[in-house]
Amino acid sequence: MVVIDQINEKTRAERLPNMYGHILSRAAEFPEMRRIIEPPMHVDSVLSSNIQFADWVAACVSRAIDYHLIEDSLYGWVTEKDRFTALHGAFTVESKLHLWHRAVKDLHHSDIIRHYRSRYPITEGQRIAGTVDPAILRRMKAAAERASSSRR
Repeated sequence: MVVIDQINEKTRAERLPNMYGHILSRAAEFPEMRRIIEPPMHVDSVLSSNIQFADWVAACVSRAIDYHLIEDSLYGWVTEKDRFTALHGAFTVESKLHLWHRAVKDLHHSDIIRHYRSRYPITEGQRIAGTVDPAILRRMKAAAERASSSRR
């Protein structure tokens, strides 16, 4: 079942054909799309606290994804245990975030709100990129590439 926060009737009517097309076009490649049992329901979040809660969860998860995928993300605060204690460990065991066509491994259970980022692990000591001028780094990289290509 898919539930969508309704904006207004006009927008819903405009989006409906695209939603059907999206679901049906992906059914062959993604078997889970065949499990959708009815067209997406539109619910006004102003009238439904469940949808308001889903909006809150989506906001936290989207910021956590930003934190995991963008090195200088401003949303590291969403992973702080003392800030959102209810989020840590509150996911079902089957929860999984699959980042399609990404080099990042799938995030399972409550990995999404862990402070550790596998893509940007916390380094101890100093990183060269943090202390050397970017122009010098570019020249070093170019020199290394020239040396590598001349050996071939």
